[in-house]
Amino acid sequence: MRLPFLDRVRELARLQRALSRPGGSLIVVYGRRRCGKSRLLQGMMPIAWTTCVEDVP
Repeated sequence: MRLPFLDRVRELARLQRALSRPGGSLIVVYGRRRCGKSRLLQGMMPIAWTTCVEDVP
């Protein structure tokens, strides 16, 4: 069963700001186990894909 993606507005905004910076950057996501790190990144994938594709000439 896959749970819905809820209440990660602040975290998504932070990741989106990091991805929109010019040049490359390293983003580290850390925390206690089972707190939703992988789910956060899965929820970020559509935004990250759009951001990265728009930057390709």
